[in-house]
Amino acid sequence: MFRPAIYDHSQKLKGRWSLVPRSTDIYHHLNNDPTSTAQTCALVYANENIPSAILHPPPLPTNIQSKGQEETSQKLALGNKMLTLNESSEHSPNVTPAPNGNIVPKRVENEDNMDETINAAGENGDEEDKDKPEEIVEEEPVDDLATRIVPVMPLDQAIITSITEGAKDDEKKFRDFIGGIMVIGGASKLPNFSPFLEYRLRGLKPNLAKDILVGGPPRELDPQVLVWKGASVFGKLQATNDCWIGKLEYDRLGARILNYKCMWVW
Repeated sequence: MFRPAIYDHSQKLKGRWSLVPRSTDIYHHLNNDPTSTAQTCALVYANENIPSAILHPPPLPTNIQSKGQEETSQKLALGNKMLTLNESSEHSPNVTPAPNGNIVPKRVENEDNMDETINAAGENGDEEDKDKPEEIVEEEPVDDLATRIVPVMPLDQAIITSITEGAKDDEKKFRDFIGGIMVIGGASKLPNFSPFLEYRLRGLKPNLAKDILVGGPPRELDPQVLVWKGASVFGKLQATNDCWIGKLEYDRLGARILNYKCMWVW
């Protein structure tokens, strides 16, 4: 918990988004998962201090066309260009194909033939553009480094970082947060875990040592199967029985049912 660098984190993101796809914006197809500043700090810490938390970038996707299809397309394009050049040289004596395939007008001595030369070159140029095959432009994949980092951070530093970003330079709020720390989960059953966590936190914030307090596991609730105490208490209240949403209700109304069932503004 306090020295995560001793573990191998390279396999922790394996299978991510395989069951539920990543949430993206329906218009721009960009990631719209909310990210707090504290989460960004955890990514920065893992990137700088834990090498195994950084995964290798995914391999580049293969081209849509195979090598044989590419060669065939190039041959067809070359044949169309040669056909265009032959037609232009036969029907227009004032134009000649250049070595690079472009149509170059011949030098004319009479200014009366200048318009014919320009028209011939323009027509043949249009034909060449029409016969030219469209190029397939593939978008280069964007390597999002944040998606390849496991947000691992020592527990004591993670708590201080979360409280610091949540308080936003408000000293009173910071003192309130740091005096109401509650540890849940199976690890909270370790003997003397709360006093040791307080010791670590006081080492990071010695000026607020007397304000730091880590509470024990919640009463009447098993911390080993508890993730969020507030939600568990909310679910046990009798006044919240009307807030439950059944499958039939959600199938009929969808997300609109939240406006009628939730006690807070959705």
